[in-house]
Amino acid sequence: MKVGDLIKSNTRYKGQLMLVIDTRIRIGSDLSGNLQQIRVVSMSSGVKTRWCRATTWEVISESG
Repeated sequence: MKVGDLIKSNTRYKGQLMLVIDTRIRIGSDLSGNLQQIRVVSMSSGVKTRWCRATTWEVISESG
C-alpha cells in the first residue's frame, strides 16, 4: 500500500472510501516481524485516522 491509494476498511468505517496519506514500517519484536502501518483520511468527512495496520484495509484503486 502506498500514499495516494484509495482504500476501504475491512472492519471499521463501513461504506466510506478513504485515501492513504502516510505510511510507515514498524520493526516488530519476537515473532511479529515487520508491520506496515498507514494513516488515512475519509473522502466524505475529512476525518483522519490514527496509525493502523495496513492488513485491515482493502485497496480499491492504486495511485499512479
